[in-house]
Order: sequence, then structure tokens, then C-alpha cells
Amino acid sequence: EKVARQEGFGTLLKDGIVPAAEAIGGDSIDFAIQTRNQAPFPGGQPYRATMGVYMIPASQEIWIHPQAADAEAAFPLVAEHFGLSMDEAEKKQFEFMDSFAAKHTRSKDSWREDNYDEFGEYAFLQENVVTAMDIAGHCDFMSDRVPHFGAWWGVEEAAKAMKATTGLDISTEKLLEVIQRRRMIELAYYHLCSDAIGKEEILPYRFLRPRPDGYHKGKGVDLEEFNKILRMYYELRKCDPDTGLPKPDELERLGLNDVARNLRTLEGAEAGEAEVHGEVAPAG
Repeated sequence: EKVARQEGFGTLLKDGIVPAAEAIGGDSIDFAIQTRNQAPFPGGQPYRATMGVYMIPASQEIWIHPQAADAEAAFPLVAEHFGLSMDEAEKKQFEFMDSFAAKHTRSKDSWREDNYDEFGEYAFLQENVVTAMDIAGHCDFMSDRVPHFGAWWGVEEAAKAMKATTGLDISTEKLLEVIQRRRMIELAYYHLCSDAIGKEEILPYRFLRPRPDGYHKGKGVDLEEFNKILRMYYELRKCDPDTGLPKPDELERLGLNDVARNLRTLEGAEAGEAEVHGEVAPAG
């Protein structure tokens, strides 16, 4: 109410979290829980228990989506359900995840947040599923998308459900192409908007620092290593791994010629700006 009325402390927050932190000064911005000047992961996503890997790509419009429930915090539920000790419950959940990752990606360890060499493929898989649920109008929190409990509702299952309920000929391959079209449009829109706004992303470094306690005690995010995740994701999504821009030939394959034209305009403007500043613009 105070924010809406711009009264008292609400005046400080009227423009968002980042301006408020900058006004307070000091190290406030490092502790501001935000991405894009907004509270991250609405709906109570389990970012508190993770190493912080999920936070970074959110600033780049990539959905490296947490599980639909917090894997580490769920050990007590698994222990009670199966009559196990906490150590046995942890082992069982990790067996669920290893088996799931081995079936759906190239490595059983791709789900682990600190696996910078392979986590990009797991992120790509998760993003496809979240997108499928959005397209189907099906809340992904309620879709058994919880591989750490041995349950999974993926793109294949979504396609079957849509076909059964609508009578339309919707195959897994067709739904994956629809997902790709949507993500290409969204990523292009993000880049075009970022260019128009002209502001750099301010990351919530509070989530990137080593954890002081808890399950992930001592663990944090290595930003240089994290680029491996982004590059793998971009390559799988058919984007330029250096710029994150959707590749023109992929846009044209999907019939998104107008999007490709708009992005070429953006690339041309950036190349011209580089020349004005005496920089050498990359070829192509």
C-alpha cells in the first residue's frame, strides 16, 4: 500500500528493487534479491537451497528452471515415505536423478549444478518441458515434473495428452518445433528490448557467493566456468554461442523471416556502433 501511495518507505521502492538499493548505497545492491529489477522466481521457487546456478541465466531470458520441488530440502519427505534414514533418502533421490539424467541426456551427472561441462543440456531439457506446459496451459508445478521423486511429465507426455484431449495430430516432434519457435521469438524479443533499454543486467551476487551453511555449504558459482553452461545451451537452442542471438538460418527454417530481419537490423546497428568507437566488428 505504501508503494502504491508512494508514502514513507514505499517512496524508496516505487521504481523497483535496484533503484532502491542504489539509493541506500553501500553494498546494498549485492544483497538485493532481484533479477531485472524484479523479485526472482515468483511462486516460491527454491532458490535459497541451490548454489545460485539458476539465478544467472534468468537475467538472460534462459529458463534453467529449478525442479518443481526442492531436491535437497525434500530428503525428509522421501525418508518418511520409504521408511529410510536421511542418508538413505539422499542416496535414493540421487539415484532417481542419475537414472533420469542418464535416460534423457548424455550423462547421468548432467543434473548436478556444479557440472559446468554438462549442465547446459539438462537446462535445455527442463526449458523445453516448462515451455510445453505453458503452451498446453498446464501448470508445470502440478505435472509430476519431479525427477528427484522418480516422477516425470515431459514433452512426449504433454504431446500425447494434447492429442488425446483435442483430437489434433500432435506428435512429440511437432510440439518440440512449436517450442523452438516460441523460444526463438522470446529470445529475439529479449535481445531487441535489451538493446532498446540499453541497460546492463545487475546480478544478485548474494546468490553467487559460497553458501555459509546448509546442504551447499562452501559452494558457489564460478562465473567463468558458468559460461560453459550458457554456450552449450545456446548451441542446443540454435543460437550464436558468442552473442546469444538466434541464428538466422534457424529462424528462416521456422518461418520467422520477419524476426530474422529485425535481428539483422540490430546486428547492423551494433556493428556500426563498434566502427564509430574504432572497434573491429566481428565478421558476419
